[in-house]
Amino acid sequence: QVVLLNELVTGAKPTVTNYSRPKKLLLTYIDIPRVAPFKALMSDVYNDLNIKTQMQATPSRRGVLLLNAGIVDGDIVRSKSNLKKFENVIVVEPSLGIINLVLLCRKSLPCDRDNLYDPRNRVMSSIGDVEILNEFDIKAEIMHNEDLSHTLTMLEKGRVDYALYPALSNDINTYKKDFSVVVLRQMAVNTIIHKKHAPLVDELSNAIRARLPELTQQIIQHGTD
Repeated sequence: QVVLLNELVTGAKPTVTNYSRPKKLLLTYIDIPRVAPFKALMSDVYNDLNIKTQMQATPSRRGVLLLNAGIVDGDIVRSKSNLKKFENVIVVEPSLGIINLVLLCRKSLPCDRDNLYDPRNRVMSSIGDVEILNEFDIKAEIMHNEDLSHTLTMLEKGRVDYALYPALSNDINTYKKDFSVVVLRQMAVNTIIHKKHAPLVDELSNAIRARLPELTQQIIQHGTD
């Protein structure tokens, strides 16, 4: 057994030569309303590389943890701002676009950054979004929710008063119909993969560059739906 273990360990040293190209990859994504164009793009990008994709909606923090642990192969689209501490995650360039981290407030309430500094306020947010805003020194009570699809529903029903939420620029006007909106930060978003797939990165980057104009077009169309 010891010999077998030694062979496994020496055989596991990562070299590009022993990378066997996968036929299929498992990718997670955060289930928010505007993720569809990014899913379509990455499906096409991997198709260009002759790799099939299986996509699984996953709460936001769990997706990164599964990826860092090597249980899944990649995630469709993430802000790269808070990925540095995950050593097995590779951010693939170029960026797929810019996303706004916004504060959404119920229409009946005053809405500005000061809401984040009042300990009496309760703000719904994912762990990652709070980390991205760490320099804001938030004093409000954070209600952690990694299933972002529920956040808007909770706001609409008046179960929460405030939420941190990722929004594409052309979604902000849509959200303004139901909520007050304050943009807190803009962030580049990228697709990410596990470092065991590092040999794919250059091809992935080229395929993304070739298809980026399609994505931009799709996002504009989704924004006017």
